Amino acid sequence: MENSDNAYLVNTGQKLVLIDAGSGKLLGPLRGQLRANLIAAGYRPEQVDEIYLTHLHPDHVGGLADGDTMAFPNAIVRVDKKDADYWLSKENMDKAPEQSKRFFVGAMASLDPYIKAGRVKLFQGNTDLVHGVSAVASPGHTPGHSFFVAESKGQKIVFWGDLIHVLAVQFNAPSVGIAFDSDVGGAASQRLVALSLTPRRAATSSPERIFPSRERAVCARLAVPSSGSL
Repeated sequence: MENSDNAYLVNTGQKLVLIDAGSGKLLGPLRGQLRANLIAAGYRPEQVDEIYLTHLHPDHVGGLADGDTMAFPNAIVRVDKKDADYWLSKENMDKAPEQSKRFFVGAMASLDPYIKAGRVKLFQGNTDLVHGVSAVASPGHTPGHSFFVAESKGQKIVFWGDLIHVLAVQFNAPSVGIAFDSDVGGAASQRLVALSLTPRRAATSSPERIFPSRERAVCARLAVPSSGSL
């Protein structure tokens, strides 16, 4: 079944920042079009300066690497320390249910080339990452899930990651969780916090816009080709 794993390129005027990296080859042949869509939009992978990861699930990190090679050779990868400590731990993987081990394997394989190259820089909690872009801690979906806020000239874009999976449901009923949440209650609490910071009309009309990780209709606002998935 075709699906989309959204990633976003933010040009701050000083740096090119990629928010999340899609699934690459981790989740089958119908995904993994990030590189092609990036080039079609007029950019090349080597131009990306920094990559901010909302969390380390495979549909957000798989596009980081092509085998043992960094897909973005000049980029610094940034992620919350709590998520890195959890998903990059072999001890945690060994204790995890069998069906969850692939999440650890995907995170380790995807980040390993960057770790070896010294190109992973962790942050902790709410952090200003680069001028105009900040991380906001939102643990629940994963132990160190973050969302990112980009601000410029009085306008704000919120990149929610997996804080919301189904906009039509969870925007109006934030207590609804999914099986992939590490902490269903914590994720629901973080949705309430995020919604309190963002006008309810934000997804359609206000200067504050919401960009989740898996809503094709919202992703269509961006100047990327409609064919393929990120």
